[in-house]
Amino acid sequence: MTRIVQRYHVLAQVVLVWVAVLLLNHLSSSWFARVDLTNDQRHTLSDAAIATVSDLERPLIAQVYFTQGLRAPYHGHRDALLELLASIRAWSGGQMEIHVVDPSGDKVLAEEARRAGVEPVTYVVADWDGRETRLAYMGVSFVYGDQQQAVSSLPSLAGMEYEVVRALHSVTTAGADRKTLGVATGFGMPDLFSFGRETPVAGLIDE
Repeated sequence: MTRIVQRYHVLAQVVLVWVAVLLLNHLSSSWFARVDLTNDQRHTLSDAAIATVSDLERPLIAQVYFTQGLRAPYHGHRDALLELLASIRAWSGGQMEIHVVDPSGDKVLAEEARRAGVEPVTYVVADWDGRETRLAYMGVSFVYGDQQQAVSSLPSLAGMEYEVVRALHSVTTAGADRKTLGVATGFGMPDLFSFGRETPVAGLIDE
C-alpha cells in the first residue's frame, strides 16, 4: 500500500469519526432518556408530568422562590425541587426555563414573590439553646404566555411532584380544554373539606 493510499485511508477514517460525532450530537438533542436505578423510582417522572410539557408551543418559565440553608425537616427540599424541575425541563424540547432566587431579607424579591403567588411559611428551628420561629420561601411560580399559576409552598417531598404537575397542567391548559368535575355530598358521602391539606383531595378543592 502506497503512502498516498494510506493517507486517503486515514483521511476517510477521520471524516467517518466526525460524521458519527455530528450524528450522535443531533440525535442527543432530539431524544432524551433517563435510567432510574433507585429502589423507590424517586427520579422517574410520571406520565402526566411528561405529557404536560412534551408539546409546549411557547416558552414556559419556572420562577423558583426558595430560601437557602433551611434546616431539617426542609433541608433537602430546595435540591429536590430543582432536580424535579430539571427532569421536567429535559422533556420540554428546550421550551422550559428555570430561574431561582432567594427572597429572604430582600424586600424587592419578597414583593415579587408575593405578586407571583408565593408566600413565606413559618418553620421552627431548634437549637441547643432553644427554639426559634423563622419565615422561609418554598414555592414556585409558572408563567406560560399570559397564564400564571403558583405553588405557594412545598412542605412535603412526597406530594411535591403532584403539586408541581398540577400547577403546570393548569397553566399550560387552555380554559376551553379544562374539565369540570362535580362531587356529590350528603347521604353518607365523605366531606371533602375534612381531608388534610397534604392529601391529593385538597387539590380538588383548590381547583
